[in-house]
Amino acid sequence: MQLTGNSTSTVGFWARYRLAAAQARARLVAAAAEAWGVPAEEVEISSGVVSHRSGKRAGFGDLAVRVARLPARDGVQPKDTSYARSDDHPKPSNSPGRTRAHRTRRNTVS
Repeated sequence: MQLTGNSTSTVGFWARYRLAAAQARARLVAAAAEAWGVPAEEVEISSGVVSHRSGKRAGFGDLAVRVARLPARDGVQPKDTSYARSDDHPKPSNSPGRTRAHRTRRNTVS
């Protein structure tokens, strides 16, 4: 069953979403390390690109089949939020940071 709580779903399940992202990130790193024959510690993910200092790069979709074959790892922890970019955090729709135009936008066809 899937539920949403209006604008509170992301905020309410933030810890679960972070854990799911951490598990996905670990599997992407493991898949790339396996494909490239490099240690997982040397694989990085930034802006949707998996890379290695040797110059090897792959998008998430490029690794999807290999990732699907890997088991989920136990003990994976989300990244420390002190290193997160400001756009990585959920912002409720009633946040003061949102503009009035954003809150009142209507669907129009021109």
